[in-house]
Amino acid sequence: MFFLKVVVLAAGKGKRMLPLTDSMPKALVPLKGKPLIQRSLEGFADAGASEIALVIGYMGGDIRTFFRKAFQGIPIVYIEQEEQLGTGHGFGLARDFCAGENFLASYCDLVFEGGFIENFFEFAEKNSARFDAVVAVRKTGDVSKFGFVEAEGNVVKNLVEKPKEKKTGLINAGLYWFSGKIFDAIEKTQPSERGEIEITDSIKGFMKKGRLGCFEVRGKCLDIGTMEELKEAEKHVD
Repeated sequence: MFFLKVVVLAAGKGKRMLPLTDSMPKALVPLKGKPLIQRSLEGFADAGASEIALVIGYMGGDIRTFFRKAFQGIPIVYIEQEEQLGTGHGFGLARDFCAGENFLASYCDLVFEGGFIENFFEFAEKNSARFDAVVAVRKTGDVSKFGFVEAEGNVVKNLVEKPKEKKTGLINAGLYWFSGKIFDAIEKTQPSERGEIEITDSIKGFMKKGRLGCFEVRGKCLDIGTMEELKEAEKHVD
């Protein structure tokens, strides 16, 4: 087990999960009776998380009430994202919480098979002299719907958001290991076309220097952002 800080984004409304999210934040949408974010945090707890920061916004009070001050004995810190200004902005709010330490970062609607997060963190820490950030990747038959990751070995060479070509390849799985350098990178990131600070734009500077790594997910990885994905996920969890 490790002394491990974790930052999870849970501020969004989840418009693609309406009408459920009219009455609850996406983080608390149930998957077989258990909130999505609880399933996500269970994976981090199993990996040895020592402290968790939840970045909250839409109906954040409901998330505070659900977890209160801890999860499975792990202290929880709440960080308010008052405006939805992007994933990079959300992670950037955790600068004081991380205090220069390496940390894991993810989203409230991701569920990974047991053991993967710990293996991912072990890989990243062992390669911390080589990389300033590491992204989890998974293989899919159609990269055109996702963030496509081109890599040589464990080094990321290119990141392409929803490429036009349909082909098998690696995509961004939404789990990151960051060194403290990520916060300066976020501050330098320009807003995207939709006016948001995207974390994938923030890590491209590391990529250009050959200091962005990747680690492939082996086993189950569920990304639950729509009602259709929620229904499909019900077939794969207990």
